[in-house]
Amino acid sequence: QLACQCYVLLPGLGAGFAQGMKYVESWAQQLHCLLATLHSLVKQLYEGAEADPVRYEGPGVMLPLPELNDGDPFHVLRLRQRFSALSKCLSLLLSSDFPVPVKLPVQDVLNLVCRILNISTKNMSWIGEGPLKMLVLPAIHCDALEILSALITVSRKHLVRFADVICRLFPQVLTAWSASRESAVPGQERAYSSVRVKAYEVLGTWLKVCGASSGVLQGPFHHCDVLLANLITDVTPVVDTTKLRSSKPMGDGSQLFNYGKHSNKRQKLMDMDETAAVPGHRKRDATANGDVCLAALKVCSDLVLSCGSLLKEEIHKKLHELVVPLLIRLQQNTSMTSPYLRGDCRRELYRLLLFLLLVPNSKWPPPLHCAVRTFSQGQNDRDTEDQEDQTAAMLADFVDCPPDDEEVKEMSAEAAPSGST
Repeated sequence: QLACQCYVLLPGLGAGFAQGMKYVESWAQQLHCLLATLHSLVKQLYEGAEADPVRYEGPGVMLPLPELNDGDPFHVLRLRQRFSALSKCLSLLLSSDFPVPVKLPVQDVLNLVCRILNISTKNMSWIGEGPLKMLVLPAIHCDALEILSALITVSRKHLVRFADVICRLFPQVLTAWSASRESAVPGQERAYSSVRVKAYEVLGTWLKVCGASSGVLQGPFHHCDVLLANLITDVTPVVDTTKLRSSKPMGDGSQLFNYGKHSNKRQKLMDMDETAAVPGHRKRDATANGDVCLAALKVCSDLVLSCGSLLKEEIHKKLHELVVPLLIRLQQNTSMTSPYLRGDCRRELYRLLLFLLLVPNSKWPPPLHCAVRTFSQGQNDRDTEDQEDQTAAMLADFVDCPPDDEEVKEMSAEAAPSGST
């Protein structure tokens, strides 16, 4: 980390340390060299796994890095480590302050991000180094999302013309790193949660920077439905269900269970698999998937607050049908295993309901009646009151407990001029 921070300071050291070049030329050369080297590392790592790779055609050349031995058993891991370090340098170079104005090649940086995020495990082989390349791909996608976050932060609304491309990246990443909901177990962390949290954080940055012009969940596009489905999946807690299995008759059906030796090894493994999973003996984490749930809720809150009036009627309807019943169930049953055992997740759920009231859709009225009752009951939740944001509790106080006469007199005295009585 410290080496990366020092590396991005080199273009600003002066003409003597940059072979006589100007500050702007030195900064641009360093940026393009990083882009060229990162493209080369992606090609070395995933050559053959890219369907239609984006080629780098800029003026940059590869950095003079030491050559790696292809026969090294840790070759893939060393390439991944090198990629992570250089991507960190690129993120810091984009986000750090520079003493003079520079021209940012947005298209070249965005091409690198798109190339990395387009890599999927579907085109990789399970032979040789293929499994190891699959193993490091989530971390490489997180590095690409960090570059995108730095680009959004520094470019801000200048990226609006690329809104369609950026909005397609988030559902693409979330779909690529999503586990089947049927296989989800309450109290167990889902796979690829770190990538999903990072994707939601960058999406939240995009919403805060561009607001209603971000284009998120706007328009009749398929990727909007995919993104909404991923958000609802990560916000909804997993319910523990019990499945009944019918016994399998053996042979002619006269014998229900086979107590003798198994003649088929495969059949024996199948029987062991069916009897091994006992729901009551699972080791559970009561607040599993809390980080993913909190990140998804923050995206929903920012989305409704920034562009709620532009969202379709169906989106408001789905969010109402999700938030209100979920809050009612949480108030009735506080012992359930879910990420909402965390106070910050419950607080963010109250904020989402509040923003649905403040920024409604003209064709779908907000559930004001249910919301008032829900906020009133939510005042008994001490964990949410201890949080930094007390907006939901303040609204509940205002709706359920109007100010008394003494508070009205104090407010009137403060509002009166200093010379009046």
